[in-house]
Amino acid sequence: MKKIERSAAQVFVIQKSQYRWKIMEHDFEEAPAAALRNVYGDQLPVSGCWIHYAQALIKRLRKLGMTDAYRNDADTQTIFRCLLSLPLLPVADIARCIWFLGSENFTASAVCHLSKYVAVR
Repeated sequence: MKKIERSAAQVFVIQKSQYRWKIMEHDFEEAPAAALRNVYGDQLPVSGCWIHYAQALIKRLRKLGMTDAYRNDADTQTIFRCLLSLPLLPVADIARCIWFLGSENFTASAVCHLSKYVAVR
């Protein structure tokens, strides 16, 4: 567990003991999201705003070295745009769509990593 994740987890443990949250909203940063999952598990629905989701996805695209692929490859552009639009779908359909985007239909390893990144969010 990274230092920032440990710090966030400590805050969430204190909050959990003092408040009865019905829903938590966060900004899609990896460490706080992981800390939320570790402290609350599936007990607390977690949501975030679309702009922060899009920013996190773009950041991951760059981290995976996919900027050139996004600029030059139509399939990569399509997949990325589909991932960006996932928050617009009914919740029940999201997992199936992530599976489809990460399936053998799109075999580029970086695209699979990007789909897996979204799946754990």
